[in-house]
Amino acid sequence: MVGAHLNSWHSATGATDNAEGCSIAMEALRIVIALGVEPRRTIRVALWGGEEQGLLGSQEYVRQHLAGEENREAREIVEAYLQPFNDLGATTATLQGVGSTDHPSLIRAGLPGFQEIHDYTDCDVGTHHTNADTFERVDAEDLKQAAAVMASVLYHASIR
Repeated sequence: MVGAHLNSWHSATGATDNAEGCSIAMEALRIVIALGVEPRRTIRVALWGGEEQGLLGSQEYVRQHLAGEENREAREIVEAYLQPFNDLGATTATLQGVGSTDHPSLIRAGLPGFQEIHDYTDCDVGTHHTNADTFERVDAEDLKQAAAVMASVLYHASIR
């Protein structure tokens, strides 16, 4: 499964935090469908609310649907799925916290939650939670690349 949080602040639309994450998740699934491949398992996209209020959406999702599915050994598997994309910078599959977002809800449940990480030099760090968090700050090429990497990871996980 893949997830992202819906987020916006009263001064902007939440494009980099986190509409881009939502669009990457949905586009990854669209890619898998467009390829016409047949996953052996269901691939699910979940979009959560309540991230800024204490990860409420992702914690509740984990409680209802994923509790008791510990699988810390999956980190090595996810790293193998990312290996073909290492030259693009897709190298991080960690169970450590890499920021305040929804993947810690999965990690605390013992699941291999990880976050797509990209170059923040001209993106999220300067715009999130500000009135500059608008569509023109989103880099379409970054989103396409992230969606392709995520589609590959999802597909490989679904056929394992």
